[in-house]
Amino acid sequence: MKHIPITLCLAFFILTFLLNSNVLAAGSENFDMPLSTVDSSGGESGSESFDVNTSTGQSTPIGKSESENFINYAGFHTPQYATASGAGYNIPGAPLFRASLSLKVNSETLGTSWLKYYYTRNRLSLVSTSITGISANGGTATVTGIGTVNGVLGCSFTATITDSSPDAIGIVITPGGSCTTSYNAPSQAIAVGNYSVVGE
Repeated sequence: MKHIPITLCLAFFILTFLLNSNVLAAGSENFDMPLSTVDSSGGESGSESFDVNTSTGQSTPIGKSESENFINYAGFHTPQYATASGAGYNIPGAPLFRASLSLKVNSETLGTSWLKYYYTRNRLSLVSTSITGISANGGTATVTGIGTVNGVLGCSFTATITDSSPDAIGIVITPGGSCTTSYNAPSQAIAVGNYSVVGE
């Protein structure tokens, strides 16, 4: 009776183990990567020689693509990006008294963004010292910041700029720090000027 070499038996045993495992390996001398697929309940899909059911495709943002044994969660986020710029004036109160607003605000460069507002009736002059935020939706931007009112530091403001037909502006100024000014001019159509708002 012939004896089967031990090395041949060992090789046969290893080969049989690999062919019957649900997890195979792809690799090289310096790299080893297990291959397996996990379904939504935490199980593995496979067969005697390893079979994977997959699906691909992503037609809508933030969702999933799937097949019988495989779910792939995928999606994309649209970065929040907003800008508002332009100049114009309206007449919020008594006739002939103008309220002018100019600005150049970009959500990606808030440090260099700015806003100015001046109302002739009160001789109220707001100059931003920092823009703290901007958001835009449906053609209307909301800009927040801190500034000086007639040279006095500390007041906060929230301005609304609408890019429409006609454009509109409004602003609320609240006291803070050394600034004691409180002022509210609701959004109103401009008489002259143009504003551009970009972003969602």
